[in-house]
Amino acid sequence: MFLGPNNLGRNNITEIDEELKMTKKIYEEEAKNRFLGHIERERGERWEAFAADVVTEPKIGTNFDYELYQGPRRIALEIMRLVDSKGLAEFNARHEITSAVLAESKRRVPKDRDFIFYTPPYFKVSKARRKQFVRDLAAQLASVAKSCTSDQKVRFHFRGYPYTVSSCPGSGWVMSACNLNGGYPDPGGQLIQSILRRKLPHKNRQLSVVGHERIVLIVCLEGTTRTEDVQEAISDIDFSCLPNIDKVYFESGMEQIHLVYDRLKFVCTLKGENACGQG
Repeated sequence: MFLGPNNLGRNNITEIDEELKMTKKIYEEEAKNRFLGHIERERGERWEAFAADVVTEPKIGTNFDYELYQGPRRIALEIMRLVDSKGLAEFNARHEITSAVLAESKRRVPKDRDFIFYTPPYFKVSKARRKQFVRDLAAQLASVAKSCTSDQKVRFHFRGYPYTVSSCPGSGWVMSACNLNGGYPDPGGQLIQSILRRKLPHKNRQLSVVGHERIVLIVCLEGTTRTEDVQEAISDIDFSCLPNIDKVYFESGMEQIHLVYDRLKFVCTLKGENACGQG
């Protein structure tokens, strides 16, 4: 059968789209669960998820990700990532490879040796070559780890990418983390601000709901963006044009969630402390 230009490779594209959709859903579920843990610690209250993909504009299907509840109170939670679909696919690959390297390293390193290995923020390894890549990298990491003395850090390159192995007594055997020095420079937070200006208006529309505390959770999957950079970028956003966003949180790393915008505090700052009952 002849494949015309419109259906050439359609099966492959469909498979990629489905994989990205599944990855997106998994990352949203995990981010939501981490946020629930955070607000329990922050507020001393246990919140739970009530519904997902809550529609706010039925005619066009606009929705927000999760409705959370605590008694009669409601939170509308919309999760926003600082990467596009390509970045999400790269994160998925890094998560898969790092998890496999961690498991393989534990097979090779004695349990009395505690260390952390730092990986690049992404891997460019095809699926067909990942098993061999994992074995080779784990062997290299284990070899370096065995030679590490207390409080020593060893840096090396493997197939063109930088890695660090750090002795960390008491860390609990083998752990992994992202190499923050592997990110791209973003002078003045210009890239972050560009993403926020592009995405926040749509998030504002998704959160068009009353009777809820409306929250955007920004998730940096790569772990290479600092909270300070996001706060600086947020400070230049005109939230008077985004009336449906009450708070913005930023997750700078797994379970490191920070409040970077609060409408109430912002209004209080504009009106003065006395207007907020603080004077």
